[in-house]
Amino acid sequence: MLHTTFLLLHYAQNNNKRKYQNLSNCILTMAAIENGLIHV
Repeated sequence: MLHTTFLLLHYAQNNNKRKYQNLSNCILTMAAIENGLIHV
């Protein structure tokens, strides 16, 4: 999950997504969904 979190932060910085450039609950939730820890 840590790897996915860093990938999301890297993507946000490269694409000027200011809301997602810092570690937050939103980033952790997206990483958990991506890794299958949360099912939507």
